[in-house]
Amino acid sequence: MKLFRKNLHQKEPFRKSFMENKKGQVTVFIILGVIIVIVALGVSFVRNENFSQRVRGEVFESVVVPEQAQGVVSFVSNCVQDLTLEGLERIGNQGGYVDFPDISPRTYLQVTENRRLPYWIYSSDNTENIPELNEIEDELEAYVENQFLEECSFDNYRSAGYDIRDGVDIELDIDEEDVKISLNSELVVGIKGNVYDLGDYVFVSVPSRLSEFYEMATQIVERERSNSPLEFNTMNLISVLSKNDNLRIPKIAGMDFECSNAQYNLLEVGEALSSSVSEMTAYLQMEGSNTQTYEDLFYNNEMLIRDAFSRNHRDVDVSFNYYEGWPFELDIKPRRGLSLKSDVMRIPVPLKPDICFNRHNFRYNLRYPIVVDLEAGDEVFSFVMEVFIVDNFGRRNAFGNLVPRATSRSLFCEENQRLSEEVVVSAIDVTDPLDPLEGVRVSYKCGVNECVLGETSEGEYRSKFPNCVGGELILSKEGYGVYREPWDTLDAEFRSITANIEPFRNLNLGFKILDLDSNDQVLGERDLKLNEEVFLQLSRRNDVFGGVDESDGWSYDGSEEVGIDLVPGNYNANIDLVLNEERTLAPQNINGFDADGGIIENILLGHVELEITITENQLENGNVIFKALAIEPLTAGDISRAYEMEDVVNSNEALLQPEFN
Repeated sequence: MKLFRKNLHQKEPFRKSFMENKKGQVTVFIILGVIIVIVALGVSFVRNENFSQRVRGEVFESVVVPEQAQGVVSFVSNCVQDLTLEGLERIGNQGGYVDFPDISPRTYLQVTENRRLPYWIYSSDNTENIPELNEIEDELEAYVENQFLEECSFDNYRSAGYDIRDGVDIELDIDEEDVKISLNSELVVGIKGNVYDLGDYVFVSVPSRLSEFYEMATQIVERERSNSPLEFNTMNLISVLSKNDNLRIPKIAGMDFECSNAQYNLLEVGEALSSSVSEMTAYLQMEGSNTQTYEDLFYNNEMLIRDAFSRNHRDVDVSFNYYEGWPFELDIKPRRGLSLKSDVMRIPVPLKPDICFNRHNFRYNLRYPIVVDLEAGDEVFSFVMEVFIVDNFGRRNAFGNLVPRATSRSLFCEENQRLSEEVVVSAIDVTDPLDPLEGVRVSYKCGVNECVLGETSEGEYRSKFPNCVGGELILSKEGYGVYREPWDTLDAEFRSITANIEPFRNLNLGFKILDLDSNDQVLGERDLKLNEEVFLQLSRRNDVFGGVDESDGWSYDGSEEVGIDLVPGNYNANIDLVLNEERTLAPQNINGFDADGGIIENILLGHVELEITITENQLENGNVIFKALAIEPLTAGDISRAYEMEDVVNSNEALLQPEFN
């Protein structure tokens, strides 16, 4: 036992030393822990803009203001949040308006008995009814303030002895990911003789994608204004449906050898077409949104609208809808009453069946609404666009810029393929060279790949481009002709490009008619008759790259003024003059065959295909007069004669040039 005690005492100094060291280590750890907490709080303060406000709120709740007043802050915050959510829902359901605007029935769609949606774009002149984002912000702010007076009463607090003034003055900001609301006014609360200003402690942040939805919606409208994809899709649909004999929809163009007329009823065509439009519109999709892949490639390619969005929105559903019962205004020419018939030319052949040429040439005039819904989670934003077709042409741009349709998005356009040196692109209106243009779309084309890179802002677009030899820079803007320039980016140094682009000049359109005798000699020039109508198509050629930059069409019967938008350039012009009444034609022997005559309606009187050049000086005038050729149809052979006028056009090319005055 003594030995044990002795050994124990021998270890005592070591134990004492060990405990002293241990206490020192604990002290160090405590200090380090305090430092870590301080650093963490500091980082949180720097990274979180609401940190100081939260700390202030916590101090306020626990120290500065009694618990009874804290309930007022919660009440106001919750009420403001609920009203903001209500306002956002109204905005989404009413095309950007909290309160539906006082507008005429022509400018909105009665979606259901209790719901109306304003058209964001409608009619032939691109009329727009799009609220600005700051207007939406102001309207939502006013809605919250006004509804606060009605729905957020302080009566319960007053009955408990509180002294609170009615109403609030708020400041509301629609940000990228949320809507922020704070108080501009004081929120003075009197409790038992003490007065507290609680205004600084009311702050509400409501998660919202309204800003993103608005950006997407305006870009969809801009895409429609620029290239009319909805009209293109509709005419493509009509072309496909007309091949189905069971649907009884007239063909836009074509010829067969049937000896009996194809006959249709306008009302029946309208019913079949509106039903098909209702079914097929739902398949439309937007590239860059949450798209669906179908087994049939037609839906994946032809029903996909490309190059609208400046960035991806993969988690947003974009849907298009037209429902039967909504407006659907349809007219088809030529027709007699409600009857529509193709034109048959019959050539008897001795001892054999007659030879027949059955010509289908129907012109559609169509107007109907499409509701566009943007949806992500519980949030929805809806608006309406009007499809508007005149004589088979989309009202905004008959064909738009002709761009090859790819079956899938090319890797060439990906962000990581922009490997050139930096390029600065600016665009100048040739009529106003001192003011660079904003919002000019910048694209780059290499072979079959074409990429929309962005738009000019503050006078320029600055970026790297994909590498390419034999590439093409393309600039486009609503109201201006397309600008195209050859440009190789591979191994190119930094470059600054200034493009002079031409604005469309609007002129009054008119026609003069050159009558021909039986030998196709010009008899003289006259005005258009009341029973005649002219169809003009102009395509601006690009002699550097080939193809056309713009193509558009107009019809003219002299009953009203028609405007035409032109830029300087080389054009292919097609001019058809049609007689809009019946004419009895005599039979005729044509190259040994007897062609029956009879009553023919909507006879072509003349067809002109002509190359013309329009200069900048000519466009300084206010009027342009095009020339059409006209025969006097007397016999069955005159039908083909009106089509075959190449020699007549060549011999009278100078006379057929348009006049400007």
